Amino acid sequence: MIYLATQILFCVLIAALIGGFLGWLLRGQSAAARRAALEAELSQRTSAMERAEAERDRLSARNDSLVIQLEESRRQATENEARQQVLERELAASRERVVALDQEARAARERAGSLESELAVREERVRELSGSLEAARSAAATSRPAAPARPKPGPPRERPAWALAAPEGEADDLKRIRGVGPKLSNLLNDLGIYHFRQIARFTPADIEWVGSQLKAFPGRIVRDRWVEQARELHFEKYGERL
Repeated sequence: MIYLATQILFCVLIAALIGGFLGWLLRGQSAAARRAALEAELSQRTSAMERAEAERDRLSARNDSLVIQLEESRRQATENEARQQVLERELAASRERVVALDQEARAARERAGSLESELAVREERVRELSGSLEAARSAAATSRPAAPARPKPGPPRERPAWALAAPEGEADDLKRIRGVGPKLSNLLNDLGIYHFRQIARFTPADIEWVGSQLKAFPGRIVRDRWVEQARELHFEKYGERL
């Protein structure tokens, strides 16, 4: 009986020891799993923190770059504003100069017209004096033996074929030729001359004929180099060399 009780007690003790060992073993495995889970979570949080720090550093660098770009843009804007002010002042000065040159050109044209009128009056006076001189010579010649008669000049040349009844398209501003004022321009139009190209193509015979028609302005075509001027003005306007 005692032996049986001893055996039962021993079995119970053995069972208790086995149960305790198994419990300890299970608790150890649970703690290891919990520890592994915590370590994994810690690793994830550490990685997330590192990524956040890297993103923070990137954004900080980007912010510094943007600040530098902003400062550069402000500097360039200041320089551009200063340059714009300089250009505006230069433009204003240029416009004033253009206005002054226009006024000078207008005054020069008026002066040229006045000089042409004065020249016409003087040339008319010269013709009158020449007529008086010829009359005086004729009167003096009556007391001398009659000289052999000189051949009379031939009939005046007919109107050239290049003379136009009206301008072909838009007429050129003949007053741009130095020595041609409003009066001369109108006389040239009356002769059928409206374009630079007509004057640029004058032959010696054409020059003689036009000069004979401009009685108040003899020799003006050659003296003021109309042909050369007309060629340059035609090229300037039409891009064509004659």
